[in-house]
Amino acid sequence: MADLERVLKDVNKQLTGRRGKNALPRKFIVTEGLFHNTGDISPLKSLVELKHRYKFRIILDESLSFGVLGKRGAGLTDHFNVDPHEVDLLIGALSYAIGASGGFCCADKDLVEHQRLSGLGYCFSASMPGILAVAASDAIRALESNPEGHFVGMRENASLLQTLLRRIPGLQVEGAIESPLMHIRLTPETLVRMKRSGGAWTKTDIDRVLAELVEEAQKDGVFLTRAMYVDEHERLLPNSSIRICVSCAHTRKDVEKCAHAIKNAVGRVTSKKR
Repeated sequence: MADLERVLKDVNKQLTGRRGKNALPRKFIVTEGLFHNTGDISPLKSLVELKHRYKFRIILDESLSFGVLGKRGAGLTDHFNVDPHEVDLLIGALSYAIGASGGFCCADKDLVEHQRLSGLGYCFSASMPGILAVAASDAIRALESNPEGHFVGMRENASLLQTLLRRIPGLQVEGAIESPLMHIRLTPETLVRMKRSGGAWTKTDIDRVLAELVEEAQKDGVFLTRAMYVDEHERLLPNSSIRICVSCAHTRKDVEKCAHAIKNAVGRVTSKKR
């Protein structure tokens, strides 16, 4: 947040003294509610405070946090008990917790009408199949009718898995404790011990080791997948990792089996000579 405040100050400083029709530029703080690449949760209250202090607007992507965070599963504003009107534009995809397709864009009436008129996708693309709209509507209705039946189990599973994974020697776990999404990777110290031939680890080397870890876990009946990126399209390329996401549909036995398989995989992979 301190670095964000530095950036906001710099932007306002650059814009000081502008005249003409560009005197009031569009200034946005854009963030995810639940970060796809880290499993961290955005500190919304601090963002709202900075928004008012420096006269910015907030665009909040709730793709991963909608249906996950908050007592009602309504996302980041529900999680932090912040008035949704403090967020200028709420957007998100329905392909994650809701399990459907399409997405949503919520704002005040004037901004929504502007988006409708200016959005080429809205004007010139075909609508999605009606069955997917029905599926999304039914999923949201199910969450509204029985929030505890979904959210309590999901959060218990997330907390249990994180606890078990953090006990595995040589494994680094990244993600907020309330997040069902987490990233795992081998610790730097473990990688150093594995490199008996000397020399520095390259990203290709680390990716190869994580691929081995995935293969070893699969032998115990747990399918994992590495977080994949188009490297040249990333401004700040995330560190190599394996992304895991738990749901309310997993049982305690499922979670324990996953942690046990990862523990065995880490042990087998780190014991190999390099």
